[in-house]
Amino acid sequence: GAMLMMWLIGLLVVGCSAPLTDLPPAAVGVAGTTQPSATMEDAPTIEPLRILHVTSYTEDWGWIQEQFAGFQDGLEPGRAVDYRHLELDAKNHPAPDAIAAAAAEAHALIESWQPNLIYLTDDIAQQYVGSQYVGTGLPIVFSSVNLEPATYQYDQADNATGVLEQEHSAATIQLLNRLVPDAQRIIMVVDQA
Repeated sequence: GAMLMMWLIGLLVVGCSAPLTDLPPAAVGVAGTTQPSATMEDAPTIEPLRILHVTSYTEDWGWIQEQFAGFQDGLEPGRAVDYRHLELDAKNHPAPDAIAAAAAEAHALIESWQPNLIYLTDDIAQQYVGSQYVGTGLPIVFSSVNLEPATYQYDQADNATGVLEQEHSAATIQLLNRLVPDAQRIIMVVDQA
């Protein structure tokens, strides 16, 4: 029999009803927005976009770094951005009170720093931080979310958009059976995440 090794992560993009591009370009700096030409004397000073990145784990995880790089690629090239990063560190400190304490730091930073946008990775950041800002007007961008958007009220939010992380194992096995009908075994290789 044939031995197949696979790794699959399916992505589903969930859009919000009010796209971030509807906000003023100076406020968001989303790729694809245009700004009128102006001379240096006429040009207003554009303050850097303030973006808070809240991750459920720590920034040293490779997939978090890759997701953040992808997020940055979606911003307007050359746009000045002031990033702040906050780690909930739920892998090393999984107790709910420890996560809540880290989330309280995120809420305090949002209150004091007033970011233009929050970018949150993985479900714990949505549960403890992102879901608290649904309907507030603060744009929420999420990634690597395993649960349904309704879990965090994102399905009805006009200020949230992002990418789900879902494994489609049954559909993948059905496809592999059609592609290699003689296969006797399928081996799935995964990590401890």
